Amino acid sequence: AENMATYIGYPNELLEEWKVAEIYDGLHLNSTSYFENARILRKWATDYVLAKLRTHPYDIKRRVDWKKRSAAAVVNAFYNSIENSIEFPAGILQGIFFDKDRPNYLNFGAIGFVIGHEITTVLTIEVVNLTKMGTT
Repeated sequence: AENMATYIGYPNELLEEWKVAEIYDGLHLNSTSYFENARILRKWATDYVLAKLRTHPYDIKRRVDWKKRSAAAVVNAFYNSIENSIEFPAGILQGIFFDKDRPNYLNFGAIGFVIGHEITTVLTIEVVNLTKMGTT
């Protein structure tokens, strides 16, 4: 738990329009056919994922793939056991979890509950793994 990375809000790269546009370069949708757009989008997404297989391996220590952290509208928190990281997208930092007009103690209590839940998930997984190995 002490080496866990945290990702809060959204990556700064998401605000750089040219970086986002670069991702969608080559994606051309039309306004005449929903099904044709669905086919084009599925092919583009598949090609995008497969192209990553031809690049250098993901360096888990640097954790630099900002595109994985760009689902800012998601209203959920996540623990990723492979990367040992927790993520709190911008979507969860509003609504019932945070409001600028609400007292801070309610905001901190609401988001603190979510943070505590994610950290408890990490600790539970670690204990289960240790128990399976017979070290506790």
